[in-house]
Amino acid sequence: MGTRLLGLFLRYVFPSLLVLSRSFLDIDSETLIPRVSALEKVPTYLLAATYAAAAPFLRYDPVLCVSSLSSSMAGITDMLWTMAYDAILQRLSGGEAGGLAILQTILIYLQRPMADNRPAHVDNNSASWFLVATAVQSAFKLGLHMDCRAWPGLPPWEKRLRRRLWWVVYSETIFRSLLAGNPNPIHNDQWDVAVLDDADFVIDGLQIPSEETASRVPALQEPCRFCHAGYDFLFIASLACIANQVLDTFYTYNATRRLANNFSASLAQAAPLLRLLQEWKRSLPRPRQQMRPEPIFDPERHDYFHSRSSAQLKLTFLTLHVLIYRGLLRPLAGHSGSEDAGAGTSVPRPVPGADAALKNAVELIKHTLAFVQRLGAFDCNGLFYSWSCICFSTISSFLLLLLLVQHPSSPAIARELAVVMARWPSTMRQQSALFKQLRLGLYRLDTFLLAGLETTFCFPETVRQALSDEFSPTSSYSQSFPRRNVS
Repeated sequence: MGTRLLGLFLRYVFPSLLVLSRSFLDIDSETLIPRVSALEKVPTYLLAATYAAAAPFLRYDPVLCVSSLSSSMAGITDMLWTMAYDAILQRLSGGEAGGLAILQTILIYLQRPMADNRPAHVDNNSASWFLVATAVQSAFKLGLHMDCRAWPGLPPWEKRLRRRLWWVVYSETIFRSLLAGNPNPIHNDQWDVAVLDDADFVIDGLQIPSEETASRVPALQEPCRFCHAGYDFLFIASLACIANQVLDTFYTYNATRRLANNFSASLAQAAPLLRLLQEWKRSLPRPRQQMRPEPIFDPERHDYFHSRSSAQLKLTFLTLHVLIYRGLLRPLAGHSGSEDAGAGTSVPRPVPGADAALKNAVELIKHTLAFVQRLGAFDCNGLFYSWSCICFSTISSFLLLLLLVQHPSSPAIARELAVVMARWPSTMRQQSALFKQLRLGLYRLDTFLLAGLETTFCFPETVRQALSDEFSPTSSYSQSFPRRNVS
């Protein structure tokens, strides 16, 4: 059972979290299931973390699905997570660096799914940041920040693993720093690991064929992109590099001081970041650009061996756009797209580029709403990273920022935002039945809606009228969330 759970980890978790060595595990090329003897080489706490991370995918293994493990896995999973966490604390409290195995365990534990029986905001706490800081410290102690490809004495599989582990640590740290508002503990001049390439995904003595070509003779088989080309982590890692630039540009203390009241400078800083995101999107292979699955009935369709959803890539891409626009529009707060003509006068004058930026931001939030509306069962395995919940919360906050802080003076823009304001929480409420990652964003938004938007914030007349039209007393949503304070 342990080997089959580990096989599920390699199929559904590994493409997003490249923390194990498949060469070290001696896996089977057709199933990605390691031999039983391989488990003896893996520390118990690391096995516990991998088994727990694989538990949500139990239904994809026909043996595990009908075994006694299937009915008892919910309780066992909590025990496995606890075992992994206790091992982390035990070794850290003893002053041990812990080696690669403890770092691998930390990186897996950071992706622990949200608990069904706990409030959404409880899972968003400082414990994860403690583990991130620990992972960074361990990575530097282990020398992962130095490119090891030319080092003598290390076996090839360990060189590949060390390089992949660094990029996992880097990506996890950058995204959590940016999303949680924490300072970035990894500075660009403190590491030199080159970007990952196909050589970092070699499996000694094996080539895993792609699902589409597995039935062909070996000479005509093509390598699996998820096993040998770094799908999907390579795309997340490249987004992490852009996220690092977003963090440095808009969200450090000095950057905020420098740009908070200067829209022209903010616009100049945002433009190259937006271009980088568009270049990233154009560089994606066509299969990863597609968000929807194949038609339900297709005689040529195969049962997917890996998760083919691009939901995580799309969500991260949209969230970085949101964060760029949030930094860009910061100087316009309360200015209605204009700024004072000078001291002693209230005559407004246009801010060059402000109207276009605000319109683009509105289109972005509408596009994001459409993305969430389209999420389906096909994408349930796609939103893997635990920080996805903060992405949805960030989007919710950005919508309130546009509506309540930027004070759109255009009635047309105000109406568009009011429509999204009404649709966004109801869409999140429906989709949260499938995607627990939406619960934090919904929780934060509901705290305002329950109190009543008009009693919590002071609106300009354009926004007040748009909300009054959209949240009419007869609408079902207005009846659920009255416009007066009910607390």
